[in-house]
Amino acid sequence: MRLLGFTEEITQCGCCGKSELKGTYAFETSSGIQYYGSTCAKKHGYYGSSIVADATKAKRERYFQIQAEYNEVVKELQEEYYNIDIFTQRAEEIRTEMRRIKSEIENKYKIAS
Repeated sequence: MRLLGFTEEITQCGCCGKSELKGTYAFETSSGIQYYGSTCAKKHGYYGSSIVADATKAKRERYFQIQAEYNEVVKELQEEYYNIDIFTQRAEEIRTEMRRIKSEIENKYKIAS
């Protein structure tokens, strides 16, 4: 059983059924995620400071996971915008080349615009 963290969203203990708790500790178990109040968490081997330390560690790990996901999304967006910038730059180069060719044709055949 591994502690995932503390949540205030779930206020009912999945072990004893006590409700209206300030929050519960989320544990990953063989049967999925279980939410226990502090008393039942202690019954399962988590005591005071170990709960806090493990919850803090779980929050820190989740923070770094979210940060990594955020960095990946930012990287993808930067690449997407970089490609758009390259496309825009190339389109401007083509427009400039078209103007130059048009000007050459007009000068060669003395065509007035």
